[in-house]
Amino acid sequence: MENNVAIELWKNVKELLRGSLPKEAYQPVEKISPVSFDGLLFRLGVENAFTKIIAENQYRVPIHDALQKLGAPGEIAIEFVLPTESEQKNTQEASPAVSAPVSAQPVVQPALSTPAEYWQRAKEIMLETKSVGKEEIDRWLELLVPVSFDEKTNCFLFSAENQFVKDWSDNHYRKVIQEALRVCGLSNVTVDVVLAKQDTTRTEVRRQDEPRPIPGPVAAPTAKKRSHASLVEMRSQLNPEFTFENFVSGPSNGWAYNAAGEVARKPGKAYNPLFIYGPTGIGKTHLMQAIGHRILESQSISVRYVTCESMLNDYVDCIAHKEKFADFRKRYRKTDVLMVDDIQFLAGKEGLQEEFFNIYNELYGSNKQIIMTSDLPPKEIVGLPERLVSRFSAGLVTQIECPKFETRLAILRYKQSQSRENLSDEVLTFIANNITTNVRALEGALNRTLSYLKLMRNSGEREELGIDQLRSILHDLLENELQKELSCSEIQHAVCDYYGLTMKDMTSEERTRSIAEPRQLAMFLCRKLTPKSLHDISESFQKTHATVLHSCKKMLNNLKLEKELYQASSEIVRKLGRDPSVLLQTQGG
Repeated sequence: MENNVAIELWKNVKELLRGSLPKEAYQPVEKISPVSFDGLLFRLGVENAFTKIIAENQYRVPIHDALQKLGAPGEIAIEFVLPTESEQKNTQEASPAVSAPVSAQPVVQPALSTPAEYWQRAKEIMLETKSVGKEEIDRWLELLVPVSFDEKTNCFLFSAENQFVKDWSDNHYRKVIQEALRVCGLSNVTVDVVLAKQDTTRTEVRRQDEPRPIPGPVAAPTAKKRSHASLVEMRSQLNPEFTFENFVSGPSNGWAYNAAGEVARKPGKAYNPLFIYGPTGIGKTHLMQAIGHRILESQSISVRYVTCESMLNDYVDCIAHKEKFADFRKRYRKTDVLMVDDIQFLAGKEGLQEEFFNIYNELYGSNKQIIMTSDLPPKEIVGLPERLVSRFSAGLVTQIECPKFETRLAILRYKQSQSRENLSDEVLTFIANNITTNVRALEGALNRTLSYLKLMRNSGEREELGIDQLRSILHDLLENELQKELSCSEIQHAVCDYYGLTMKDMTSEERTRSIAEPRQLAMFLCRKLTPKSLHDISESFQKTHATVLHSCKKMLNNLKLEKELYQASSEIVRKLGRDPSVLLQTQGG
């Protein structure tokens, strides 16, 4: 009798769901079958553990709402179960006239045998259950290589090609990977990630149909053996503090850090050229020189680091003393790794552009590594010829953004750990919250605070450093953070970066929503975050005053109504180092 009630109730629930859910969303409901109903517990059968996760995540609330509309008590519970054979038989016998929504023949999932097959299924499950987005899988999880599954220890082993990928996977994805593998049928599974270069004796003997072998070390480009003097000279170009060990990685610089590690391991073969761009003071030079340090430590090849300004001075000196041109060309063309900082200063320097074009071609054609940094991506450097833009973009162009709060706090904790003083979490959090523009300013604030604390201790004072004292110590830095005037160009860049647009979209006549709305948001933020006049803003976007005013009014209304737009705007404002609370202030809007 209980099963008959459950079947009739489920028929009514499905009718309500059919009318309230989109057609695509309703289709999986047909694969759910009624099991039992006792007045307070409604048990529903699902085909397998995979569909159970989908049902619990996507259909529990709609089903509960439908039951309440049918008069069920508010405290009714819903349980999704994997039907046993007896339950399926009871359900079929209870109502022979009513066909069960689930097919008599259960859907049989393809058999899984190799780690690669389990990993592929696990990624599909993560996407279906929305536990991980496709972008995260493409960006991080695809960097993991499934190696083996040990049935004795229930350990599923992955390899990662560098420490950053290993740490990031351990910290952010271990639990979700374990859950997906359990759904695949690996009960009580644990996940371990090892470095690809680690001894692989931990892994079981690989079968021919399993993933490709873990790659071993790649031979460095051939070069003459370095003398001690040349090694000292190359190291003298680099700041000894700018190493991978002293670089704090996080979401804002993860891609660049990962790429830098690959280039240091396989110069001339991985990401050539490597082009790193981003605002000043956020670690571009540190990361570039870290590559140089690592190569000098591990490989017998030559490295040259130079700023674009120094290269320009060398070139100007050659113009005055033409006999020096041979040395100039040899110096830059006969190196195995050329690192050029602030390459944007090449813009407009036609003579140096011609020389660098030839240097680039010589090195690239010989499989020598080229690394460049800039405050802008290649396509946005005004005054750079197209033939250089295309070459700079030929390898990997990667961005470093202003660090988010978590990364800023991690940087402060790491830097503090290298000193003898100990700051409270409250002090570190205050600095991380208020010094947001770049890492250089962040370190400056920390060093000043540590120096003050040291002086206080030496003078015999034992009081803890309070926030009011800290405000006084850092007052000029805090004022600079607040008073630094943003430009319309900075705001346009921030909006373009967030939405994946180009600067041309900011001045185009395109009216599709995907371009028009970000452009209107950029106008609104220029009005909110800068003292610029309407005339200045309209010129920046090549629009009329009326267009800017209309965009600002429309955006203010939309921000109040659209949660996603407000969240996107808040994130952009934070990246610009401002308080998002300014968004909904009506004054000056």
